[in-house]
Amino acid sequence: MQHICYVSRDNGDGSASVLFFKNISLAEKLVSDDDFVDEFYGNEGEVSVLTFPDVVNLEDCGFTFADDDYINI
Repeated sequence: MQHICYVSRDNGDGSASVLFFKNISLAEKLVSDDDFVDEFYGNEGEVSVLTFPDVVNLEDCGFTFADDDYINI
């Protein structure tokens, strides 16, 4: 099984988006980091985890992942 997670993000203009991460610990750090509290306050310090069978190619299904955008936090 493969596990990914998602977090909601406040885009600052009245809109919101969902970011998907392969690295769950990175996402957990992100939602609890005070430097990102304005963007990720809606998650209340938690991430939501999704589980898929290994045979599913998530990129082929349209998933894009934000891991590289936040790798240096």
